[in-house]
Amino acid sequence: MLFIFDAMIRVLGYYFGTGHKVMLSIGFIVLVALVLWRIVLIRRRAQRRRR
Repeated sequence: MLFIFDAMIRVLGYYFGTGHKVMLSIGFIVLVALVLWRIVLIRRRAQRRRR
């Protein structure tokens, strides 16, 4: 998995020209995904409590 992920980062870095920007963008996307997942879990818990 790590090898595939590293390869993907290298390919993206090659397309964009600089790997640093790709790393930052991937980190930002991961953070946004985690925040959205937390909100979804909280909403599900709230719905269960209401019932």
